[in-house]
Amino acid sequence: MKNKHQSTISILRPNTRSSASFKPCGPRINNRNRLSDTSGTVQSGYEWPQPARPLQQAWAQLVEDRGPYVAMVTMGFVGSYTDESLFKATNRIIFGVNRKLFGKHFVRNNEFLSGFAAAEQNQIGLNRGDLHFHMLIKSFRGVISDTAVNELRNKIIYVLPRVVDASKREMTSMSRVKVRLVTDQHGAAGYVTKEVGTERSPNGDHMGILGPNGIEFLGFDRMRHRLVG
Repeated sequence: MKNKHQSTISILRPNTRSSASFKPCGPRINNRNRLSDTSGTVQSGYEWPQPARPLQQAWAQLVEDRGPYVAMVTMGFVGSYTDESLFKATNRIIFGVNRKLFGKHFVRNNEFLSGFAAAEQNQIGLNRGDLHFHMLIKSFRGVISDTAVNELRNKIIYVLPRVVDASKREMTSMSRVKVRLVTDQHGAAGYVTKEVGTERSPNGDHMGILGPNGIEFLGFDRMRHRLVG
């Protein structure tokens, strides 16, 4: 049985700051009808799962109605960690990115990344954390453009080296993170909700809302009530 790393997460200052340019490219659909992680954009081409699953379609419609979205962020990890560790690490990254984008008083100023997220299981046998996260992020500069996505990506690059485990190992890197421009709102909503109603998530419990405290997993009924009420 493989051991899980300790769940303690701390923040380190990186030795250097990195930057990268965003180069969108066309999507590629693999044989599982999923957008390839090598895609630079989330464009048209992803179709909602068929045959239709009522709960998945309800989720996807809810997500689409709450748009528009500027970016899809896929967050993976290195090594094996507990689910709790990965939740905490992901929310720590979101917290750091919010501070870099909006300042240290981002909650008080009501400026933060928002949208929806999904926690999905990885394929067996990969040297990665047991979960990865898809985050569909709403427009935060008033426009949907590669400039906004590039800004988001550079903030993520800055924050990632600061998130380490109890052994001071970096838990992830940009080789495990993808930041893509959303140009198809309907397809992106279907993609982030694609596992709702499957054996892995029959009730959609892996879906969460992205807000000032990071990702919260509430369940569909509570989510809909919070957004509408």
